[in-house]
Parts: sequence; C-alpha cells; structure tokens
Amino acid sequence: MIISSVMKAQVTIWSENFSGYSNGTTTGANNNTPPATNDWTTSCATCNLANEFSVQGNAFNISNTDELATWTSETIDISGYSNVTITIDVDMDDNQLDATDCVTFYYNVGGGNVQMSINGSLCDDGLDPTLVGESGLSGSTLVISFQGITTETNEDIFIDNILVVGTLALGHTGPGGVGLSDGTDALELWLRADAEAYSDAGTTLATHGVGVRQWNDQSGNGRDATQATSGNRPLYHLNAANGYPGLRFTGNLFIDGPALGIGSTSSYTYLMALRDTTTSLGGINDGSGHFILDRTTATNNLVSLKPITGSVYAFQKRNDAGGGLGGPSTTTNINTNSKVIEMRRNYNTNYQIYYNNSLQGTLAESDGATTPPNPRIGRHATTANGGIRGYIYEFIIYSEAINAAQTIIVNNYLAAKYGFALTANDLYDEDASGYDHEVAGIGQASDGTNHTDAQGTGAVRINTPNGLGNSEFLIWGHDNGAMSSYGVTDLPAGIQARLARDWAASETGEVGTVTISFDLSSVFGSITTSDLRLLIDDDGVYASGATATAGATSLGGGVYQWTGIDIDNNQHFTVGSINSTQTPLPVELISFSAIVSDSNAVDLTWTTASEVNNDYFTIERSFDEETWVAIERVPASGNSRTYIEYETVDRNPVIGLSFYRLKQTDLDGKFSYSEIRKVLMYEQTINDGSLAIIPNPTAGYVTILSNNEELFNFQVLALSGVDVSDQVNVIERSISQMRLDLSALPHGLYVIKTLRSAELISKQ
Repeated sequence: MIISSVMKAQVTIWSENFSGYSNGTTTGANNNTPPATNDWTTSCATCNLANEFSVQGNAFNISNTDELATWTSETIDISGYSNVTITIDVDMDDNQLDATDCVTFYYNVGGGNVQMSINGSLCDDGLDPTLVGESGLSGSTLVISFQGITTETNEDIFIDNILVVGTLALGHTGPGGVGLSDGTDALELWLRADAEAYSDAGTTLATHGVGVRQWNDQSGNGRDATQATSGNRPLYHLNAANGYPGLRFTGNLFIDGPALGIGSTSSYTYLMALRDTTTSLGGINDGSGHFILDRTTATNNLVSLKPITGSVYAFQKRNDAGGGLGGPSTTTNINTNSKVIEMRRNYNTNYQIYYNNSLQGTLAESDGATTPPNPRIGRHATTANGGIRGYIYEFIIYSEAINAAQTIIVNNYLAAKYGFALTANDLYDEDASGYDHEVAGIGQASDGTNHTDAQGTGAVRINTPNGLGNSEFLIWGHDNGAMSSYGVTDLPAGIQARLARDWAASETGEVGTVTISFDLSSVFGSITTSDLRLLIDDDGVYASGATATAGATSLGGGVYQWTGIDIDNNQHFTVGSINSTQTPLPVELISFSAIVSDSNAVDLTWTTASEVNNDYFTIERSFDEETWVAIERVPASGNSRTYIEYETVDRNPVIGLSFYRLKQTDLDGKFSYSEIRKVLMYEQTINDGSLAIIPNPTAGYVTILSNNEELFNFQVLALSGVDVSDQVNVIERSISQMRLDLSALPHGLYVIKTLRSAELISKQ
C-alpha cells in the first residue's frame, strides 16, 4: 500500500484505497454511500482489462494496455462542502517506464473534464511515489477520472488512496440564522448575555448580581466589550427576560466595545434587545441625557440611541449632538416592556429606525462618509449617570443594511427568545407553546429580498427551499429538551428511540420542500446513518400520526442531512432511531467547563444527564486547536439514568492560551468530542534563578519559567550526557519564559539545563 498525505481540518466525502478487492477486479463495489452505485468503472477498446487495467495487490494497476484506458468514479455529491480537495497517490515504475508510458488525471464539477493542477499529467516521472491532486473545488457534484497507457508487461503504474475531502459548509450561524459567526461576513459584533459574560478577563463566567468586566463577542471577530473600572460595570442578572439573562444598567454603568471594522462608506444595521425600567433603578429614562447607546468619546462620529419623553426613541447620527432621527412608538409607555430597536443606514440613501420590527422614521442620507465609532453600551460618552435604567439582553451590528427578509427573521428570533410581541410581521407563533429556543428562519419578503439558508445557534439547518415566493417564511425553534433519548417513551411504530428535543415550525405561505440537517456532534455515542429517521408530526405526540423518513446522508463531523422535506405550519419534527442498540443516541453532555483555580491549576468539570454503554472520558489539551494531547482518562458510569457530575484537575497547565476538550469513548471503541473550551493562564515570573517546567511529563511541548539571565543559555541532554539540543525547537521566548518543542525526541528521560540550574523531564 502507498501511504497518502493526511488532510487536516476537513472531513472525508469519498475515498477508495482498493483494499479487499481480488486481483483483476475492474469495477468498484458500493463502498461509499450514497448513492447506491458502483464506486468506479473502467473502459478500454481492446485491452484485456482484468490483466492490464485492474486492481492488483491492493492498488490499481496500469500494465501493457498499449492504448489509453479510462477509470471513472461514480458521481460524488459535494454539495454542502467548501474547499473540496482531491489527493491521489501514484507509484510509477521508474526503472522500466519511458516517455510513452503516461497517466493523466481529471476532475469534473459540471463543466467538463479539467486536468488536475498538481502533477495532473505524468510520464515516466522517476519519482516514487508522487502525490496528484486538486484543491479549492466547490459545486454540487464531482467526477474523478484518469487515463493511462503502458506498452510492456514489465511497465507498471500504480494508483492508490483516492481521497476526496472538504470543509463542511455551515449554515448561517448568526442571530436567527442571519450572518456567519466565524468572522467572515457582515456580522461584525454580536453580544449575548447568555453567552460568555465574564467577571474578569475571560476566565470566570459572571454569576447573578456580579459586575461584568468582559462581554465576549460571538461574531467570530473577537470584538469583546470591556469595562476595567469595577464601579462602572453592568451587573449580570439571571432571568431578565423569558428565562434568559441580561446585563443590568443603572444610569452610570456601561461597557465599551472596540472598533467595529466598518468603513466610512459602508451601510450598517444595529439591533438591540432591551427593557427600560422606571424609578426602581434610580430614575426614569426620560430623554435627559439617558443614552442606551453612544460613542465612547465625545469627539467621535455619533451613532447613538436614546429615549425621548413619552413614547419616542431617537437614533442620533453624525458628529453633532442635535441631528437625530426617530419616530413615535406604538406603545403608550416605552419604559417597561422588552423590545427590539433597529437602526439602519443605507449608504447614500437614508437612515431608518424600527421599533419591534415596525418602521418609525426615515431620514435622507446627507452626511457622506462617516465611520461608525467604538460603541459605549449603556451610557452617554461623557455624562456621568447619563445611561439607561434597565436591561440589555443582546446587541448586534452588521456592516450592511440587512434586507427586509433578514430583518423579519432576526426580529422574530429576538422576540421569541425574550418573550415579547412584534408590531409588524410577527410570524413565529410556536414560542407561545414554549418553542422559543434557538429560533432561526428562511423566507422571502414582499419586496422580493430573501434569505434561504439558516441555522443560528442550534443543531438544525434548513436551506434550499424549492417553492419560495414573496411573503413566505419558514421559522423554527425548539422546546429545550435534552439532546438524548433518555426517558422518551412517545415513539411511533418502528422507532426504538428518539431525541427528547422537539422542534416546531411556523410556515407563512408555502416555501416548498427543503433540505434539513441536524448537527448531532454533541450527542455522545455511536450513530449509524442508516438507522436514523426524520420524524414529522402534526401535534408533537409522535406515537400517533408521525411520519418517519429514511435516507439520511452523513456529511461528516456528526452532521446528518435529509433532502426534499416538506414541513408545514405548526408541525413538529425531531430525529429517531430504528435500532436503539446500534444507534441509541445515548449520552447527553449537559456541561463541560475548564476554569483556572486559585492554585494556578485548571479545574475541569462536566455533567451528563444519561449514559448508555459509556466506557470512559479523556481530557485532551491543545496549544492551537489542531494538535491534541491526552492528559487525563476518567472512567465513566457505563449506563445511567440520572445526572452524574465528573471532575478532574490539570495541575500542570500551559502558560498563556490553551484549549481543552472532552472525548467520550463507548464500550465498542466509538468516540465523540465535546465543544472546545479555552483557558488563559497568566505568565508567572521566577526571579531567584530556579526553574519551573510545565507540563512535566510532556508529550511534546514545555514552557520553562525563570528569569532572563537564567534562560540566556540552555541545553537538553539525554541521561547518557549526549546533547540533543539540535532536535529541540524554540517556539517562543520572553524575559521570563521559553517554550520548547520536544516532539522530535524519543520517549525517555532528559535533563533541561540552563545557566546555573537543571531539571529532569519525562518525554512521553
């Protein structure tokens, strides 16, 4: 067998390594599913295929064809993937081949055959072996082929390890499924009180009544809002609205965001879900300088939001205090209710302000180029006690004027989540029954603008509606049920287990059939794709009347997809299994945390709600989220129907930023991973010349702590005294620490020697 290259950060879409075939095989079996067809075929006008163009010795062999013969893959589905990459290993018999013995490789993504750009045509290349490939492909389908010829029986070309990988494309993971939360599109800032509000610099999550020092951005851009002054920090409050938390402001509390990265000629959209209050928080929001949002410095351009006496909000713009835009609200009192305010700029067109999805006012754009300032959330730029008396739940900024369909979807997401009604296009009504979690949607507004792919923060992605028309929407959410099958007895005939989590949808009009996928990566345990069924029911009682749809496709990474699905208004849906032993949907991970303790260790805790055939957990740590090292193994409970809490401690953590994840392994060896948690361990300085080496033992990387003089010289010695420093790489260096890569060293004991000190270290 020829050893192929390893592709990182991608999932396998299709592969063929020719193992398990008898010599002389000329047609591939159906080892890749779907589709249910032969993986590959061969053709040649006059060749003896079995002897000259066939599998030989667990690779595909070209020998003495005397004419071009062709190998062709089946049609491979690459929809839903980006950066699709093909790699193929080629071994050419360079002792016998001549210039007439050649092989050429092609790919076809719908526009005809294209020769691969990496070694796509080889003739007696003299290299052994050679990697052939193509990268950066996208489309709906892919066909791979190659044509080869040799002219003698002792001239051989071997093809092996044909691998197609790709990056699984995400649905829109921003608010309500509008925008991407990986920092790659117009979603510039997304602050949510239910996600990463910290009482310190990003290591300790805020608890009820505690001041928030850092509010982490969920847009993927890392634009965290901070408040260094403890007396000005907003307070974290549980159950501020509809069971969700919020940040509480009392006039002089505020938190500042960094630069937004929005250009001076860009359009933009600001959305803020909030609740004003009355005198119970120190005064009324009466418009006397009580800003909800302002610039951080009075000399910056002005993008502000403030209430005005009675029933008006004002969206203030430009670099002057008087210019403003507002409109009357549709309520008699703006101070007491949860709501969403939207402020939008269409560059070179107009400014607009919306209240609960209803347009309140429009002002023509006359300012020209103005760059939006760093935002101050909760108070005026300079006026003490000049801020909101109330709660802010969520704050969102896009560097575009989101279209009408997207506006409707984001507003419905916020209204459902925080429990208030919209005054226009309040389309999602399942929140009245408790289905108000992780709401997302697709649709097309009356003006023809649309949004056709959404996932939001949830597990369900819906896209590619085939019958979408004006004023038609499909919006969905769930009941916050467990992502496991434990305790679920409401099962239709033929279904042995289903997720406790139940989704419900509101459909306006008829969007047609859609593609729906479920991210089940958080469901620990084994899953066999053919066991899965998409369950759809009219009233949420699945034991009576539910339909079960087979035909799931595994997209890799724990994501499973169904196509051609019709979900109607008020219908419920979830995922079930026809084999509760093989696909039990067994272990529900409730939480996993990694927190720095007072003793400079990392406390690792996790909780499960149920377990089936669970063997053990492994704690893994990484410097870069790519290379992971197992640092602790914890036995599991096997089978459980109750909540179980686990804990362990990493007493030798990494200085600086590191990452932790939890691996769960079943009794049959199948495994899955938790979400990743990041930890920041502050640098420690040692001034007395002694050494601290972390971690010890190590699987590869260590950090040495001492002072600059001590670290001026260092050696790494084997116990025999041989200097192996040339096998060690210095990754980072400062006045008080040095990080080394020891991964090239064999397992064993070594001495790390500095100017005056030496320490023994174990390389695992």
